[in-house]
Amino acid sequence: MPNYRIPNNANNDANGMWKMNAVQRARQGSEWPNAHIPYTPSQYYIRTCNGYTSTITDGTNTNCGTSGNGTYQGSWNYSSSWNNCDAIGFSHQYTGSNAANYKLNKISIGSGIGAWTGNFGTYISWRAKIYAGFGTATNTIVYDSGTVSTIQGCNCIMGLNFYSSICGGYDNFMMLALPDATGSADPLPTLSWNTGYTVAFAYLMMNGQGRSQQSQGINNRAITLNDGSTVTQNHFNVGSYSDNSPFGSWNGTSGGSGGSGQFPVLGYMM
Repeated sequence: MPNYRIPNNANNDANGMWKMNAVQRARQGSEWPNAHIPYTPSQYYIRTCNGYTSTITDGTNTNCGTSGNGTYQGSWNYSSSWNNCDAIGFSHQYTGSNAANYKLNKISIGSGIGAWTGNFGTYISWRAKIYAGFGTATNTIVYDSGTVSTIQGCNCIMGLNFYSSICGGYDNFMMLALPDATGSADPLPTLSWNTGYTVAFAYLMMNGQGRSQQSQGINNRAITLNDGSTVTQNHFNVGSYSDNSPFGSWNGTSGGSGGSGQFPVLGYMM
């Protein structure tokens, strides 16, 4: 073997742009830079409140569908004459270097009371939007799900079913998956750290009942990602509603310390 130095990862001279003679020496000595492995986002959940009688879990999973873990003893009725939305503001601080941004891909609401029309074959219609800033202004929409029809069932975590209280107690919540460029939905937007957004949800059914949550709200809720970095979530009241109906008026959700209404947990790809 020729008597010359081989580029070496230990002192970093094997990284960066190589010259032709460095490539030849590396081939002779089987020395190559470490392969770059791109960061792959994963599913995470961050709660906005502690839970009513059972603690809500978050991180890489959450315990939706567990009685008492995020909803209040009481219900809200939805009808064609009460056509409002629920909304909450949120922002995230990131400590790390791998995740350049994130996406909101799941929201949570209180379970339906019973099967709304008496059988699990029925679809429940709803719509969700994401706005830049803390408000529901038409000119700040960054995502619109369009009309979504989700069949009633008992799969609370995947977002595939509209979870009924028949499945396991009244006082729980379900996750709903935001469609990503399917049907009439926009592609899920890429969101930035240290930036405020609003997510809003509205039923499109003529009538029905759904639970609301009320427990001690959590601000500065931090979770640790798989690579050891941390994300801290803050959530806020939404004070301005000016989008088209039903996103132009308020249904009672509060993002403050005494949180109430909907969105006990938000789901993200980070």
